[in-house]
Amino acid sequence: MNQALSTIFGPIKSLYNKAFDANKYLAGIGLSIIITSGLFFIMVILISLGDSGMKEDKSIKLADVVMPERQIDTFMTEVDKRSRYSIPFFLHPSPDTMLSSIYDESDKGVLAHDFLDERLRAIKLY
Repeated sequence: MNQALSTIFGPIKSLYNKAFDANKYLAGIGLSIIITSGLFFIMVILISLGDSGMKEDKSIKLADVVMPERQIDTFMTEVDKRSRYSIPFFLHPSPDTMLSSIYDESDKGVLAHDFLDERLRAIKLY
């Protein structure tokens, strides 16, 4: 086995040693090109073998499906129409700040502390 490998790689080793003695950088670049090319061809062969064993994909994309239009049933028949206060979730004003609607001028407003209490009770955290 050892003799078989030396007969195959012996001439390549002697050629590389001669090239390395002549120019180290050129020999290194040449060897790296040979190794990269070999790895590339091995990769192509492995991908081809892997693809040949795969079954044809029979699934369809979600974008190809058209959903039919239908009426959505809701449980609420009447929507609460009172005005709401909207502030970013990361911002909470000081407790004594008066919050009022910018759309409804008849709105008297609510204190920020009372609004927070109301929201915490609504989501059952308070």
